[in-house]
Amino acid sequence: MSISGPVQRWLGLEVRFDGLDPIDDSPRLIACQHASFFDALLPTVTLAQRSDAPARHVLKRELAWDPCLSLFGNRHASHFVTREGGERHDELAAIEDLAATAGDETLQIFTEGTFHSPLRAAKVDARLAREDHGRHARLELAGLISPRPGGITALLRGRPNCDVIFMAHVGLEAFGSLRSIVENVPFSQLVTVKLWRLPAAEMTLDPTEQLVVIDEHWQAMDDWISKRNPDSFASASGSAAAEQSHQTL
Repeated sequence: MSISGPVQRWLGLEVRFDGLDPIDDSPRLIACQHASFFDALLPTVTLAQRSDAPARHVLKRELAWDPCLSLFGNRHASHFVTREGGERHDELAAIEDLAATAGDETLQIFTEGTFHSPLRAAKVDARLAREDHGRHARLELAGLISPRPGGITALLRGRPNCDVIFMAHVGLEAFGSLRSIVENVPFSQLVTVKLWRLPAAEMTLDPTEQLVVIDEHWQAMDDWISKRNPDSFASASGSAAAEQSHQTL
């Protein structure tokens, strides 16, 4: 399936979906990889192919300064995450409440918390090696950053009856900075989005076991990306903007 409209005509952008069947009317949480500025739109664009239900987003607070994202994020209930580490407990409580009051709205989060780059991935891997040997042993990621557990598990605490849809994509890595967006227009590379659905009945309520399941799906996403676009992350890693700090929960 392809997307058309003003954005496609201006950018020359085409998006195709691999596996839209996971999206139905069930309560859902979309956990997406984060590789560029533009992939912030992908969960919403993907959801629109099958559902008219609104979405609630977990976003970093700095994005509230962007007029478009501020308008979009505040039109529906969303949470803009603060970057202050001392407020982490309050932030996770607010995310849990966001999920608990969602009704039929979709929940969306970028589980890595930041753009991928080899430098960031190496730092997270080194931290896991020091702090969580089990996760470090089971994750062998080539193109993704290990998922941060705080945000997604807070959403699952608030809404334990939701399906989790894991979303990976290839083709948007060139949009790692505003400069690279301008340099790549028109953007001729096809963007492919792949979805995996984990039914609510198959997700444990135990936070430790939840993280094992999340890591297993994140590894499957990484394997899929690596097979389809093995050089994409190397080309994206040169962007200075991709090295800016993002909130990670």
